[in-house]
Amino acid sequence: MNTLFHSLRTKLILGVGLVLIVTMGIHAYMDIMSSEKAFLDEEKTKALDISDTVMKSIEYPMLDGEMEDVQEILERVNALKDLRVVHLCDPTGLIKHSGKRKLINRVTRSEITKEALRTRSLVKGLEMREGEQIFRYAMPVLNEKVCHKCHGSENKILGVLTAGFVWEPIKEKIRAHRNKMAIEFLISLVLVIWLIMSLLHHMVIIPIERLTKAARAITRGDLSQEIPVSRSKDEVGELTDAFREMQKSLRRTDRKPEKPSHKRL
Repeated sequence: MNTLFHSLRTKLILGVGLVLIVTMGIHAYMDIMSSEKAFLDEEKTKALDISDTVMKSIEYPMLDGEMEDVQEILERVNALKDLRVVHLCDPTGLIKHSGKRKLINRVTRSEITKEALRTRSLVKGLEMREGEQIFRYAMPVLNEKVCHKCHGSENKILGVLTAGFVWEPIKEKIRAHRNKMAIEFLISLVLVIWLIMSLLHHMVIIPIERLTKAARAITRGDLSQEIPVSRSKDEVGELTDAFREMQKSLRRTDRKPEKPSHKRL
């Protein structure tokens, strides 16, 4: 095990792999968060557009006092896919009209709807309803001048239109997107590590192994081990050239004949 971690190849793999995992992981995380935010914003915009459309469709029947038409519109809208809640309540929170008739004359339990009644402003958010998450839009129906002839001018708000959308399909799309990004990240990481390690193997590992083999031969007194000429001009190439020059110098020294010593008589 110690020998394994002393290997340059292992150190390069671990080092490069760690750097790539951190760098690509941060990039992938930011990309996922950015994509999911854009996706959620798009879905919320769609939900708001539907809510606005419902509000506009019941506006004129309400002005004319045609509340049966309002009820019919809400029932038709309630048939839309992923739309769970659509009802119109009065200022006390009592549901006066709903896409589901069984909810009429019940007091709303939605805190989002109650907050819209209190603040007289658009309120949106997630709520649990019958065991599932619902994304609600609560849009106040303000008592404007055109409404005063029927409702008077005392109340600032006539009620709230609430539209609730099932959140699970949106979560499922987010999970699918996240899984896709994770798979793409892993594949990209493996390919990049393989490519970098292949380049390092040919540019660093192989030349160093050749130099190591030649150096060991030199320590045994074997100068016949040839060191291939390096074509690269980097540090590995300079090291190879230095080894070749050292080997040539040792060969020249080894070939020089020893001069006889002259002893004085």
